[in-house]
Amino acid sequence: MSGYAGIDELGKNIPTMYVGVNNAARPIQRAYIGVDGVARLWYQNNIKLGSLKIGSVVKIKIGATYRDFIVIHHGNPDEEIYDSSCNGTWLVQKNIYEQKEFNSTSAWPSRTNTYYGSKPSPLYTYLVEDYYSTIDIIAKSNIKAIRLPYWHGNGDASSGWKCLSNGLYCRIFLLSPGEVGQGSMEKNNDKTKPLAYFAENSKNRIATMNGAAADWWVRIPRSGNHRYAWAVGTSGGLVYKTAGDSNAGVRPAFVMNDNALVDKEGHIIK
Repeated sequence: MSGYAGIDELGKNIPTMYVGVNNAARPIQRAYIGVDGVARLWYQNNIKLGSLKIGSVVKIKIGATYRDFIVIHHGNPDEEIYDSSCNGTWLVQKNIYEQKEFNSTSAWPSRTNTYYGSKPSPLYTYLVEDYYSTIDIIAKSNIKAIRLPYWHGNGDASSGWKCLSNGLYCRIFLLSPGEVGQGSMEKNNDKTKPLAYFAENSKNRIATMNGAAADWWVRIPRSGNHRYAWAVGTSGGLVYKTAGDSNAGVRPAFVMNDNALVDKEGHIIK
């Protein structure tokens, strides 16, 4: 929320207001005026995305509609496996955006639970191309290109773990089992650890589509059987589904610059 002052009979926006404290200029976060004996908010300084609390909701326009995104982590989750590019504010779409196959069981039967390998899965391509193209231009300018830990190839691969500078180059991605608090190397080829939002409460893993809890895909494949991929189930635990199942949802995630500005309604404005 901006404040305006009359200058030469024109309303001029005041991006930042200051007050003198001990001979130093200090920025004002909020200013109020009295209206009919009631304090009314007149000015509010915009907030940096990196200062929002975990669990805060940010609104980003996807296509023609504003969608809610949850702040799930600040900073680099683990410097031993995440590249420095992953340092920022992590967000995930609050509700399931749509339901899609993880990969095709007919067109690529030997690699059906591959998220990215010798070929990218259709779901990976959809996120980094189709979905990314629908994001509001201001928000898009703040989304970072990162190197993300992932499992290269299908769940039967013997040495598919990639991380640090060898991580998956992307801007939009699916979260991993570990990042949502359900990971293990033995069970699902995953060394990642819970992000702050999912470490707080296991119920935070539950997501809805059209008001009802539904399964949603995570990016690291189930080990031991290349026909199945992991998803978060309606109770918040991991479930495995055939990779060609189109009844699991997509919750796009990304990392944004900490210095992106958010207005009081939660919109990314700069």
